[in-house]
Amino acid sequence: MKNGIPKQIQNILTEDETVEKSFNLKDCRVYTTETRLLVIKGRTIQDFDYTHIPSIAYTLKPCWWLVILGIIIVIAGVSFAVVTDETIIWAIAGIGGLLTLWGFIKKSEQAEVYVVGVSKQTFRGSRDDLDSLLKIVRQKQATKQTVYKAETGQD
Repeated sequence: MKNGIPKQIQNILTEDETVEKSFNLKDCRVYTTETRLLVIKGRTIQDFDYTHIPSIAYTLKPCWWLVILGIIIVIAGVSFAVVTDETIIWAIAGIGGLLTLWGFIKKSEQAEVYVVGVSKQTFRGSRDDLDSLLKIVRQKQATKQTVYKAETGQD
């Protein structure tokens, strides 16, 4: 592995292409080059040219698994109300309510990259990594548009 770049990525790079930056995100590894975005998820490598990325978005979503867990705990606590002490019921309902509230407060950060012909790719990771990745994609898109306009004589 040369400079931390996996062999499968090295094998698909063109002669004059280099990996500029890599990101180790929650469910994948992303490599940026001068011309494309390379994504490894499991044993699959996806290759996205910057010109095929019409839009990108940064989103925050509630942690739904915490919300659902909290609701289940509240329902379980209420269902035991018949056979147990009222204090325990309030404690269980309180814990379930706090988990539900925490699920809405704690947000999952993700970047959504829309790719022509592929739909969207969702990347989850730290805010710094996602911001850096999106900045690179935006810069590459702007550079490609400038080169295209210069080549075609458009203003």
